[in-house]
Amino acid sequence: MERRERPALGHLQRYYFRLRLSLLAAALVGYLAERQWDRKPWVHLGMLMGNAVLYIPGLLWLAYLIGSGWIHPVGQPLGELIAGSGTWDKALKGGLYPFVVGDLTKLMLASLTLPAAWAVAGKFGKTGAPPGDEGDPPPSSG
Repeated sequence: MERRERPALGHLQRYYFRLRLSLLAAALVGYLAERQWDRKPWVHLGMLMGNAVLYIPGLLWLAYLIGSGWIHPVGQPLGELIAGSGTWDKALKGGLYPFVVGDLTKLMLASLTLPAAWAVAGKFGKTGAPPGDEGDPPPSSG
């Protein structure tokens, strides 16, 4: 019977790094939502910034792995497995182009759906306004 090796620490480090990036993207989008970007016509820009927080480090890391000659588990350098003429061309073809159409489609659907969801919530009195910011104060009786 073949003995299996323990999972490498690198796997846990990559998971931790991806988790931190996801939290950073969520914090950015949450920050913008607190400033009412989720109710404005430019809601898609906030979502696009959240995607950029995920894509940019991923593309930089992929370009580093391609340029360093990292050997993929299939036994070949990663740069040989991705079509392209140079490191950045391969990084874009392997890490951006296959995913960007789907991500932009989801982003546009979400940006069209979110204002409609707020309009429906407003009809039911669920405005999502922060406590103490529910609108004009009641008129004084004096």
